[in-house]
Amino acid sequence: MSGVTGRTQKNTQDDGKQIVVEPGLIGGEVNRILAAHAKKHKLDDMYKIGPDPSSIDSCMIGGIVSNNSSGMCCGVTQNSYHTVKDLRLVLVDGTVLDTADPESKASFLRVSASGRSWRRGEGARGLRFAKAGG
Repeated sequence: MSGVTGRTQKNTQDDGKQIVVEPGLIGGEVNRILAAHAKKHKLDDMYKIGPDPSSIDSCMIGGIVSNNSSGMCCGVTQNSYHTVKDLRLVLVDGTVLDTADPESKASFLRVSASGRSWRRGEGARGLRFAKAGG
């Protein structure tokens, strides 16, 4: 299931075990997208993103990830650190780092090792959550 709500894209993958979203999507909306996917495809399992902060219906994915959010139900085993599979970051200087792309990571490491100072990143695109342990 993929679609566009306003300007925010999302895409469920692997029978709802993974979802690709942009940082401006509200965490609760991501869980509703996953629930609708499970219902539409009559799946036995329904997944939610691992982080479940009490503010899930008002906080955005970018904030959940940047704060390494967790929550009462997921604890530290399904916090952002453990459930975000890949990130695509756009740094202030326009550099794009896609952690799902080995060439992008190698290039980033090469430039970093050369002594060039990277400026702090300013935004993320394409956050991919995966079921913890899956």
